[in-house]
Amino acid sequence: MLKAALEKGQEICKSLQDILSTHEKRSKTKKIGLQRVQQSEYEKRGEWKTDASVRQQALEWAKGLHQFEYVNTLKNTRGENCAYVMAMFEDVGVLEELKVDKSRLEEFISRASLCYRDVPYHNWSHATDVTQTVYSIIAGANARKVLTPLDVFSLLISAVVHDIDHNGVNNVLHQNVHSVLAMRYNDKSCLENHHCASAFALLRADEANAVKDFSRDDFNAFRERVIGCVLGTDMARHKEYMGRLEAFKQRLDGKTTEDLTPDDLEVGERELLMEVALKVSDISNIVKPFDVSVEWAKRVVTEFFTQGDEEKRRSLPVSPMFDREVEDPLKGQFGFINFLAGPIFKGLADVVPGMAPLIARIDGTIEGWEKVKEETERTSKPVFGPYDPFAVQFHEEM
Repeated sequence: MLKAALEKGQEICKSLQDILSTHEKRSKTKKIGLQRVQQSEYEKRGEWKTDASVRQQALEWAKGLHQFEYVNTLKNTRGENCAYVMAMFEDVGVLEELKVDKSRLEEFISRASLCYRDVPYHNWSHATDVTQTVYSIIAGANARKVLTPLDVFSLLISAVVHDIDHNGVNNVLHQNVHSVLAMRYNDKSCLENHHCASAFALLRADEANAVKDFSRDDFNAFRERVIGCVLGTDMARHKEYMGRLEAFKQRLDGKTTEDLTPDDLEVGERELLMEVALKVSDISNIVKPFDVSVEWAKRVVTEFFTQGDEEKRRSLPVSPMFDREVEDPLKGQFGFINFLAGPIFKGLADVVPGMAPLIARIDGTIEGWEKVKEETERTSKPVFGPYDPFAVQFHEEM
């Protein structure tokens, strides 16, 4: 795998052993604010794999997703979130049919979790949260009715790895500083390409190769789907996906997933559904309990403003919404819901009607922010302050 840290513009190390070693060192570094101080010895030994109580709790959580009962993954340990992710794979019931080795899948999940950085938002808790939303669309909203077992497995893996080794800044900063990732991927979705490459590098280790027994055709199809899903999470492609989704709805002419089977859709159409399902799940804070939604909003604003500070320090243009001195993050929540997240959620729900309960929750989230706005105006106490509960270390690695 590619080494996570890009120190002073040098090439990323390609050794899987080095990347795991790097993350082991990070886990021992004390963080401030809401970060965990370090992984426990329990988690480092991977005992979540054999702890019956943890596994049983995780299975109960996974079954709750059939009714859109989400877990606050921020409160879980790394190991608990690993067990939760594994439980979703077990609950969906495709592993035996696809000949997926469970022990290798567990090892893959464990290693993937270690390759997420301790940044405020794009961390392992976020990956787990996105995965549970994806699974709720698959199982709770019955999107699996139009997906093959390989589609389902590929979509869940895509969710697990979609932000692996994210360093808390976006593609714009990578491009503006000509980072190693920007150079490697020619300024094209450099983070998303890195997430994909890192995920498949993990699969090259025999003990973590969950797809070792796939046929050549199945592996190629799996790889195509994972790459498509992960690259689709680049927010720069949001308008493109809105257009493709609308064209797909017109092609269906009023039909929905409840009227169709996998055979009724072209491969590319199923892949579009998968990609949009991951996209909405990546921004699904708006359908979570409001207190959890607020916490995630604070975390993403922290990353935004920290990047804005870094852009100022480097005398670069400050990205839109990233300047703490001029932006109103509370106002930004309404714009995010009404003009970005809400429309694509509703567009997908038109095709997957089982998502109706999630659409109802969006209205509740808007009402919650309205109350926060009123309280903020009454007390003059900003809900998003202070803005720096985390230490985001750049180490000149850009």
